[in-house]
Amino acid sequence: MFACLADPTRRDILTQLGAGPATVSALAAPTGTSLTNVRKHVQALEDAGLVVTEKVGRSRQCRLTRAPLDEAMAWLECHRRTRTRRRRVAVVPLANPGSTAASDGCP
Repeated sequence: MFACLADPTRRDILTQLGAGPATVSALAAPTGTSLTNVRKHVQALEDAGLVVTEKVGRSRQCRLTRAPLDEAMAWLECHRRTRTRRRRVAVVPLANPGSTAASDGCP
């Protein structure tokens, strides 16, 4: 999912869909990108589980799937808090050198 979010066009599409469902044509209009290119980006977002599409007449309606983004945000926030706590401590004793961030309660 993070690789999918690395593309600025895909992030723009997600931002547009944050306002509500839209057709592929409506997503392409503000970017000046071709319909074919937008379809490929929408397909990548759909494959990552971030977008759901539905055929409505002759157009394809796209909508945001919030659950994967919420999960990613929770994961990022947990790891951000862990890093912040670690920076506050001048010296962190390594009781278990093989420990991972999961031991901090992060998924």
